[in-house]
Amino acid sequence: MQDNKKLPELSKSYPSTGSGRTDFIISLRDLIKDDALIIAEYAGDYDIAKMVATMPHPYSLEDAYAFLDKIKGQIKAGEGHSLAITFDGDFAGSIGWFYNEEHVLEIGYWVAKPYWGKGVACKALALILELVKVECADETEVLGNYMEENPASGRVLEKNGFVRDGRGEDCFSLARGEARPAIRMLKKL
Repeated sequence: MQDNKKLPELSKSYPSTGSGRTDFIISLRDLIKDDALIIAEYAGDYDIAKMVATMPHPYSLEDAYAFLDKIKGQIKAGEGHSLAITFDGDFAGSIGWFYNEEHVLEIGYWVAKPYWGKGVACKALALILELVKVECADETEVLGNYMEENPASGRVLEKNGFVRDGRGEDCFSLARGEARPAIRMLKKL
């Protein structure tokens, strides 16, 4: 990332989406070692792990530390940038960009179950896309994949301007130990 680029605001207040609250704040911040325990707790939920290609199940504290070390390496190499999603300051998941095996820019995210249905993923994706425009300024599009059985993730992508680019290939789920049909979506930057 070049020093003269202005980073986007990574926090925004939103009106309630039916959670009974009048408003909430979605923010993105750097992942830190202290996040390992909560990452292990939330990522240990099979309903989350089975929808994330690279998330093992069961998910241990050691897995969380390995994830945090991987993120540090990606950032240092300029190959990705993952951040914590927070809901009113509380850890609610993770989102980031990375270059996949074909060196295509891709977005990935997961949201902890207590925050499902509150618009967290949609708002966090909008924020990370602003960061992608700065950190990946030479890229013209970004890829997002989701498993067919997770249409909520597809809606998150659609609401942020991604369009279906075909069925895509099956996506291997580490937690399941098998591949599942996936949908490939693209967004022009």
